[in-house]
Amino acid sequence: MAKFNFNMQMQAIVVGNLSDEFVRHSTNVLGNYELEFSVCPDVYQAVSRLMKTNGNVLIVGRIEQLSRENGRFFHISGKKKAWCCCLTETNSARQYLRSLSMIGTNAFVINDSAEIEDVLARLLQTRDTSVAASRGKPLVMNRDIRLSDDEMDALLGNEETKL
Repeated sequence: MAKFNFNMQMQAIVVGNLSDEFVRHSTNVLGNYELEFSVCPDVYQAVSRLMKTNGNVLIVGRIEQLSRENGRFFHISGKKKAWCCCLTETNSARQYLRSLSMIGTNAFVINDSAEIEDVLARLLQTRDTSVAASRGKPLVMNRDIRLSDDEMDALLGNEETKL
């Protein structure tokens, strides 16, 4: 377990049903880090909960939940400067398109529920959460994928980058 900086007062919102193994695992990890968290069964209740928070918030959920309505939730969470941690278990084109809805947000993309701890450790490591970000782009935590900054820019459609 990483050392928690109590000055951060990070809160978490977990989106999904407690019957989901990923949700249960995430709440266990958050509890181990002694973070205040709430569980919302869907993205709509998560938006309501997010609006009642101030500051340092991490939203955890499956990409299928968080990317509803063409990724509108990511834009809302971005305005609140919240972090999102999204689980995607497949590499299908559909998942890829959903992932693109996160462009310009503070989002981590993971493909294994165990990686939630890596995300938390990274966020809690420093009070300056901008250090954890990479220019406001989704951060792929998949250990099997290694992209250079130029490749990531090209993939995300940054027009000033040419490969």
